[in-house]
Amino acid sequence: MYHSEMPLDTAAARIAYTIFQKDSLLQIISRTREDKSEWGLVDDGAPIIIEYVTPTKYIRGSYWAPGAFKEINDAIKIDKAVDSITKQLDLEKKWDAFTSTLPVGSYLLFGYISIEVFR
Repeated sequence: MYHSEMPLDTAAARIAYTIFQKDSLLQIISRTREDKSEWGLVDDGAPIIIEYVTPTKYIRGSYWAPGAFKEINDAIKIDKAVDSITKQLDLEKKWDAFTSTLPVGSYLLFGYISIEVFR
């Protein structure tokens, strides 16, 4: 099993927290974590998991492919927040650095190829 962890420094944490607050993600995950019936189903996409943790509260929301639901306001906000955090924290570069450490091959997640590494 391959994995990578990186500490989140104060500046990066503040960026993520500011986006979280600006896009009202706490209200969204509090409201939608159980009922996402309006979201429907899509065949392809990336799962987004949002967690909010304090010493007295834990809330987790799981969303499949929010970018596919252009007519649902909560999905639009989640998708925009993820894009913003990805850009501001340069996560694509960090992902590329991680995948460059993997041996060549295909990596499965739930029986589907989720990463293919070629060189």
